[in-house]
Amino acid sequence: MTKKEPVTPAFGAFLSKCQKEQLVNGRHLTNETIAQATMMSTRTYNLLKKG
Repeated sequence: MTKKEPVTPAFGAFLSKCQKEQLVNGRHLTNETIAQATMMSTRTYNLLKKG
């Protein structure tokens, strides 16, 4: 089991910004897309999302 990294408010804001930009572009942003954009695995992203 990997150590859980703390989630920073800046990271959450970054994800929100990504979602808003993608919606403006008319594209649906999935968890997998966010994970790829932030250069981390979907599993890591899901752990961060759970907080």
